[in-house]
Amino acid sequence: MRKISDIISKPSQAVQAMLDGMRASAQWKNFGISMSTFGGSFNEMCYGCAATCAVYQIFEEVPTAENIMERHHTFNVVAEDLSRFEMAIDAFRFGRLEYLFQYFGVDVSLVIPYECRIQLYINNWKNQVEEIEKIISELKLAGI
Repeated sequence: MRKISDIISKPSQAVQAMLDGMRASAQWKNFGISMSTFGGSFNEMCYGCAATCAVYQIFEEVPTAENIMERHHTFNVVAEDLSRFEMAIDAFRFGRLEYLFQYFGVDVSLVIPYECRIQLYINNWKNQVEEIEKIISELKLAGI
């Protein structure tokens, strides 16, 4: 079994995967963004949050009603690691990066310039893409 950090190694990569996954979700058949769940399905429609989008983007897969509830098996990842990563991305959508920094072993004292700049919800995330892109650029510039 592997960990997310075996595939990506920096917070900037995680945030980029989240943004790319949210953008890609418009093309995913029978999927809707719901910031209230890491993954669920109802009547062949499946739902997931920003973290779900990040995970599926990292593994280059499309969520389905069949695989969304068993993501750790689908991607052969340690369930606890997947949960920790999803929670870190979920905290980021509320503007908190310290959990992503902790997940990737980055000094948490470096987080302050990036904190509290976004609040992502179902209906507003597209309006915050520019700020997310700025955060990604700043993180990359800092080597994080």
